[in-house]
Amino acid sequence: MEGWIKLHRSLLESDFWKCETFSRGQAWVDLLMLANFKDSFFYKRGVKIDVKRGQLGRSEVELSDRWKWSRSKVRKFLKDLEKEQQIKVVKSSVTQVITIIKYNDFQSEEQQKDIKRTAKEQQKDSKKTHIKKGNNDKKEKNEEEDIINDIYSLYPTNCPVKGNSNDKGKANKEQIKRILKSKEETVDSLKAKIERYVRECKSSNTFLKNFKTFLNNLPDYSEEEKKDELKEVNPYLWIKKQLEEEPKKTFNSSYINSLRHKEMKLSDEEFKELSKMNNLKAERLRFAK
Repeated sequence: MEGWIKLHRSLLESDFWKCETFSRGQAWVDLLMLANFKDSFFYKRGVKIDVKRGQLGRSEVELSDRWKWSRSKVRKFLKDLEKEQQIKVVKSSVTQVITIIKYNDFQSEEQQKDIKRTAKEQQKDSKKTHIKKGNNDKKEKNEEEDIINDIYSLYPTNCPVKGNSNDKGKANKEQIKRILKSKEETVDSLKAKIERYVRECKSSNTFLKNFKTFLNNLPDYSEEEKKDELKEVNPYLWIKKQLEEEPKKTFNSSYINSLRHKEMKLSDEEFKELSKMNNLKAERLRFAK
């Protein structure tokens, strides 16, 4: 078979796309859809990360959570793609940047449109330049709407997380636009905050905030990065610290149990201790209500 089809990024949040475990083919398509279609950047632990067209900045931990794979499986998959010269991975102390080597091949239709557009521009006179400007304005507006829709689609409307989280869509999209124009957040940093917040709510089985409330009070994860490192290196200490220091923080028992089967698993003693702490705290919080 030849040729290609377009896929809208809203597919990433579709129930048809999500599953218990991603296949290798699904993971590859996921990388293609997560890659930037234009140059951008985001900050992580105070470090500016440049992410150009055809690149994405995702750590092994983030991909592991997203695909429901172990970190070793993610690492092997990325190495296999590197061997096939499909991607290039550059790691740093804060994250890794993945480059889709043939990204422009997957965007060939847009490339051909750009070439045709350039040829036509060379033939236009000054009067037609005004028409071109109008068309460019329309194109930029469409691109902006695509970006807004991509960000908006990341916040679930119907998923395992409880709550009516995404009502009044038009107002929320205007709020996203204001945040980006004010340069409070980049496209990538806003996406990262939404994805992280939704992931945390799912893992702890807590309610999502209304999307408008979330946008008006965006979390600052700069202080949370050390907690992330602890979670990655020693999940036992991370969970224990959360239970001891966060007044209303509890965990879904299935989440604690699942860590015994992952690469960074808990010992039986650690599992029993954390389960007991978690159950006692959950019971205390229910009694307090």
